[in-house]
Amino acid sequence: MVQLGYILLTLLMTCIILFGYNYGLTKIETDKSTRKKRIFILGIGLILWFTYAFILSKIGVLQNLELPPRFPILLILPAFLFIGIVLFKHRNSKIINVIPSSWLIYYQGFRVFIELLFAATVAIGTLHPEVTFNGYNYDILFAFTAPVVAFLVFNKKVLSKKIALIWNYIGLGVIAFIIFLFITTIFIPSIWGSTQSLVPIEFISFPYLLVPSFLMPSAIFMHILSIVQLSKKKIVH
Repeated sequence: MVQLGYILLTLLMTCIILFGYNYGLTKIETDKSTRKKRIFILGIGLILWFTYAFILSKIGVLQNLELPPRFPILLILPAFLFIGIVLFKHRNSKIINVIPSSWLIYYQGFRVFIELLFAATVAIGTLHPEVTFNGYNYDILFAFTAPVVAFLVFNKKVLSKKIALIWNYIGLGVIAFIIFLFITTIFIPSIWGSTQSLVPIEFISFPYLLVPSFLMPSAIFMHILSIVQLSKKKIVH
């Protein structure tokens, strides 16, 4: 049941991303056939990426905990490279301006559900509590601020857009710490006073790998996209 939660959350966020992309294409008056083609390409690309993560998990290459760390190199690094290339290539694209600014902030609220899934995963013995809000991971607190910031900045307009910009940078910092937390508890547990990995090997498998391969990178993508948008003169509310 817990594993199904990771899959369902991934499907939900995938649908939201596809919806947002379709909305942006519609707003910049992309013709219907081109719009369908681009949505199809994005959808197929995501399916291929999920398949890649699934295959890596099944052949066992990611379960090798020797250095160099395999799952960060084979999953996280490629995702980061993709994010960097896409955002740099399309930094001046019209679609960035037409996506409502509040949507990019509200999106981050899904991280509450990730942390709840982490807690449920601890309960079944597949994750160590150190990497949840029972330990050093306080991402759930940050995620709860997402709808508040989005509402007060873009809906009520009682807070400056600079607040949203600063909030995004803080969000990236929180994610950076979580990445450090997971990688060190898996590959360098001595930092936390342990001689062996604090994360059970079962967690480095599908569907748990959807977090580092898709859910976490999507949060980073939305943060950076929001920063790029807010840094421009024209802001869409």
